Amino acid sequence: MKKLLATMVFCAVAFSLKANVEGYFMLSLFSPGQLSVPMTHLYGGRLSVFYGECQELFGLDLGGVGRVRERMYGAQIGLGHIVGTDAAGAQIGLVEFVESELYGCQIGLWNDVAGTMQGVQLGVFDDAPAFSGVQFGVANFTRESSGVQFGVYNQAFKFSGLQFGLVNWTTTLDGCQIGLVNVSLWHKCPVLPFVNVRW
Repeated sequence: MKKLLATMVFCAVAFSLKANVEGYFMLSLFSPGQLSVPMTHLYGGRLSVFYGECQELFGLDLGGVGRVRERMYGAQIGLGHIVGTDAAGAQIGLVEFVESELYGCQIGLWNDVAGTMQGVQLGVFDDAPAFSGVQFGVANFTRESSGVQFGVYNQAFKFSGLQFGLVNWTTTLDGCQIGLVNVSLWHKCPVLPFVNVRW
């Protein structure tokens, strides 16, 4: 059994090294276990057993935790993912994070975009400073948003569209809030039950 395990690890590392040189497929046990020096640009896919890391990814990222230092265009499915600059496509896992812009969707327990997002966030906690699309979660946060927020608690500093939840909060509203408590701070009547419409 030990020989079989050692052979499998050796083959995975050797295959990973060859694959990283070619840039089409990466098999990563953990970083730096993937032996990817320098970090590569992948045009295909990566399978990360525990943790994988690359510079750019165009394709499919599967497995444990995957990190892309720059751009990701494609789909990431696993425990969690971090993208360093911008992404287009889908992130599906427990914790999803993009440091700049995302065009696509995030499905996870914790979804976070540090910059602009256009698309869909579906999770327990959703956050994006500038958001356009649909947030569907227990708690949804954005600074400036246009679209729809469905959740127990929805918060946006400047909101245009529909907020639907138990508590809806915004400073300025151009649209409709439907919920038990609806807050729109910069209006004459800042708190309304059930329905709040502002144009």
